[in-house]
This record gives sequence, C-alpha cells and structure tokens, in this order.
Amino acid sequence: MKKKTTALLEYLRGFNPLCVAIALSLLMLAVILYVRGTTNCNSDTPSYISAWNDCYRYGEIDIFRTPVYPILIGTGRMLFGADHWGLLPTIVQIIVFYACGIAFSRMALGIISNRRVAWFTVFLYFLFYPILNTLSLMGTEALGFSLTALWMYCVWRFMQRARLSYGIAISLLTVAEIMLRPSLLILALAIVGLALAGVFVKQYRRQGLLLLLTLIPVGAVYKIYVDEMERLTGFDTISVVSVYNNYYMARQYNDIFPELLPDKPEAVELMRRYHKEGDCLSREYLLKLWSEITELEKTGILTYREMNDYAMAMKKNYPEIWYKYIFRRIGDSLVSMGPLKNACNYLVVLCYSILFVTAWIKCRKFSIINFLTLMIGGGSLLSLFLYAQNDFGRLMLPTSAVLILMGGQLLNCLRFRPFGFRLVNFYEKR
Repeated sequence: MKKKTTALLEYLRGFNPLCVAIALSLLMLAVILYVRGTTNCNSDTPSYISAWNDCYRYGEIDIFRTPVYPILIGTGRMLFGADHWGLLPTIVQIIVFYACGIAFSRMALGIISNRRVAWFTVFLYFLFYPILNTLSLMGTEALGFSLTALWMYCVWRFMQRARLSYGIAISLLTVAEIMLRPSLLILALAIVGLALAGVFVKQYRRQGLLLLLTLIPVGAVYKIYVDEMERLTGFDTISVVSVYNNYYMARQYNDIFPELLPDKPEAVELMRRYHKEGDCLSREYLLKLWSEITELEKTGILTYREMNDYAMAMKKNYPEIWYKYIFRRIGDSLVSMGPLKNACNYLVVLCYSILFVTAWIKCRKFSIINFLTLMIGGGSLLSLFLYAQNDFGRLMLPTSAVLILMGGQLLNCLRFRPFGFRLVNFYEKR
C-alpha cells in the first residue's frame, strides 16, 4: 500500500499544481451543473431582471439595482432569448472565475512564504464550494468574488511597481465592482487608507500617492451616477438600498420618535401599525420592515430623503440609543451566524487582526499588503454586522477571496511548533 501511495505521489509530482487545481475545480463544477442545471435564480434575481426591463423600456437607471448585472442579464436576453438568457451570465461567471484564479495564484505564491501553504491556499480558491455553487446562480456574488481577487492582485503589483497598466486596471475594476455591488465601495475606501498608510512607509510613498490618482476616474463616474440618482429620487445616493439600511438602523427595535416627524403624523401612525416582534434578523421580520418602507414611499407619506433624514436625526439626537443598538446588533449577528463557515470568517479576521498588530509591534515592520487585506476582510465583515443583512454566508462571498488569502497567511505563520510561531512568515516574500 505504501509503495502504491509513493508511486501515485511521484506520478502527480509531474503535473503543474495550478493545472491540477483547475482540473479538480472543473470536475466539481461539472457535477454541480449536472445536478442543479445551468441557470438558477436566487431571491435577488427578479430585482435584477426588473432593473433591466425598466432600463430597456424607459431608458432610465434603476434606483434599487446598480447597472452591471442588469446589463449582463439584458445582453443574455438579446443573444439567447427569454428562455435561455441565463447562459450568458453563467458562461461569463465561469470564465472570469478561472481567469482571476490564475492572478490569485500568482499573488498567493508571492505573498505566502511557504510554498505548500501557498498552493493549499490556491486549491482552496478553486475548490471553494460556496463559490462553485454560485457560478450558475443569477446573482452578483460569483463575479464579486472573482473581480475582488483580481483587484487585490493589481493593487499588490502596483505597490511593487507603479505601472500605468495596473493603474488603469485598478480604476476599471473599482468602477465595475461598485456598479456591481454598492457595498464594494469599500474598495475605494481601502485605496484611500492604503495611500495614507503608504505616506508613512518610505518605500511605498510614491506608489501610495500614485494609487490615489486611480480614484479620479472612479470619482468622476460615481459623481455622474449619483447626480442621476438624485434627479430620479431627490436623494444623493448610488442606490436606495443605503436608505433602507439607515432606516432599518432607526427602526430595527420598534423605536418611534414623533418629535422627529412633527409634520408627519400619518408616518408615526403607520410605524405603530408595523410593530414587529421576534428575531430582528429573521426573514419575516425583515420582510415586514420592507413592507413598511415600501408603503411609506409608495403612498408618499415619506420620501427616500425624509426616511434617511429621520434616521440621521435619530442618530444625532439619540446617539446613546443608536450606538447601543449597534453593539446589540453585533451581538445578535454573532448569535445568529449559525453555519460554521460564517463563524470561521469572524475567527479568521479576529486572528489576523491580532497577528497584524503583534507583528507590527514585535518586529517593528509594517506590511502594506497585509494592511490592505485586513481593511477589506475586516471592513466587509463589520459592514454586515452593522446593516440590515441576515444572510451572512451569501453576503460575505464577494470578499471571500480576501478571507481565503488571510487564512493562508495565518496557516503560514501559525504552523504548529513546540514554542510558538515565527512572525517573519507573516510578511510577503521579497
């Protein structure tokens, strides 16, 4: 038996690990597609289809969904018809996933010093079942996952050597991801944070300042889009989802402050009618809140701006309640996370944060790419706790490539040793 195992290992040693990872991933994907089919919808799919229909009929952007995925759906409808339109998003998601995986593998091999751990991280990317399971799903999670991995690779290469091609790629990817999922605005904020950190690290000072220039076209596109949204809704936002989130923060525990709506007694009465009970993260609870917001807007009792103003007035006038609810919400979120993989997300970010600070203090060495990884992984996880989200597993998927990289770095640094670990393994290879 031992000889057969040795012979098998010798046989596999002749193959490129990247090719093996892709082959195994394609095999898993083929099984998933065979079992589930090539076109599947989730709870968000109807809203993306509706966004395309409204844009196609009336020539206006949708106020709820940003345009990238509706355009992809619309292109699929024009190419394959109403019955098989899902083929195009599926094909695009699969191609983008594997193309970005090659870039991710180069980044993992460059950042993680131990080659075995690096290849394990690459395999984890390609065999990550939650993403393979969404490649045929009509939602933004799969594209967000792949493009975030490519974005990280471009920023990593740019910080090594500030080339124009990488700068253009960063700008295009940042715009595409924000227009794919507004929550990925965190990438633009991460660029600002990275540039500010680079100012204090001599070897990255030039790259950090040049990195800020990539935000100029991003800011221009964002401003044009937000101005159009303001024309349609009277509120300057990239999506009215942000209004829903802010209003949720104000109403998540049934609080009503009539003094903040002195001229809107009908709004106060409607809030009282929509008294909610039970788990504030349950689907039924969120649907009832959704119905409250929809009725407020459709009846004209409150506009989107007035709903947002009410939430911000509560935050300003009752900060102790607002921030108490933030901590309460974080606690409720942790209790309700449920699946093991979601608990692992929290554990990875927590351990990575501790290790980052420890390495910084002990080694007196600041890693710019580790700082970027921490900002995106930690920031995206925290945003899910703070806002009106209950499907933590699915909503963490767009930034899960970053969490996989964080996990690989942790394994590299925390390999079992009798007397602890070597912090030097936490830094990228030179």
